[in-house]
Amino acid sequence: MADSFSDRAGSPFPELQRKRMSDQIAGAIQGAIARGEFAVGARLPGEHELASMFGTSRGTVREALRILESMGLVEIRSGSGTYVVEPPFAGDALSERLRWLVDRRDLVVEMLEVREVLQARAARRYAEVATDAELAELRAIHERIRAAAAGGDGDALVEADAQFHFHIGDRCGNSMLSELARYSEEVYRTSNRALVDLRATSAESGIADEHALVVERIVARDAEGAGDAMREHIRNVRRAVAALAPEGVQQ
Repeated sequence: MADSFSDRAGSPFPELQRKRMSDQIAGAIQGAIARGEFAVGARLPGEHELASMFGTSRGTVREALRILESMGLVEIRSGSGTYVVEPPFAGDALSERLRWLVDRRDLVVEMLEVREVLQARAARRYAEVATDAELAELRAIHERIRAAAAGGDGDALVEADAQFHFHIGDRCGNSMLSELARYSEEVYRTSNRALVDLRATSAESGIADEHALVVERIVARDAEGAGDAMREHIRNVRRAVAALAPEGVQQ
């Protein structure tokens, strides 16, 4: 099986570098979309064809397509295929925050790897020690996240998301965890705002659902489940950042 689709003549995708395969594929397809290889409304090659093109499994391709869908670039239609959709930005209107994020992508990905560990541990601790009053406050913050996502209010969504993570870190009962999380807070907030610029409203609803799972596990006092849910949430943010391709940013 070929190492990558880039070995084939006429490939619209760039040569892949060594990193997570699903991230590479998502970035390659994103770049092809940005260059006009696939217009809005176009159907992408099927999973089987893409797997053959990139020399990987259909499961890996499926994960890459989910990343692209979370970024608001494609829509996966059951029984029909994956289609390019109109992104929530166009041309010169592309946010400076997105350029900032792409320019610092590797650094942000590394920061998110650290934050993934810290926030997962904080969520576990919080599930064990949070008071009923603190749980009520957490639920109220999550309602603000849900309302902002439903209303497509990116600024409110980012602010509520920051409050959510700060609240858990601040009340987890470990001052060092809280302090370490603060160091990455501004980078995380800026990265999140850039991703909200890029994502569609449907993806923002997915963010609210991820937070809902964290809240559900915390309220159930399921420390391990809370940590796992938080880890998966931060991991999804990290994957979305890692999949950003420089070709997708217009200068």
